[in-house]
Amino acid sequence: METLPILFGISILLLLGFIVFVKYKVRVHLVYNKNITNKSFYIWVPFADVYYYFRYIFGKKTFF
Repeated sequence: METLPILFGISILLLLGFIVFVKYKVRVHLVYNKNITNKSFYIWVPFADVYYYFRYIFGKKTFF
């Protein structure tokens, strides 16, 4: 039961990322990764957006 809040938080982050993906589509991803041309990588746009949001909020030292 201790992992339940963690899974709930992750699901919320994925939902927010999916909303951003639907709203901005690939345009947001191209801002961060202008050199990437592999279209299969666009599947990970929601995860990338959540990652960049957390890097912006908590600072670059928190994430690799």
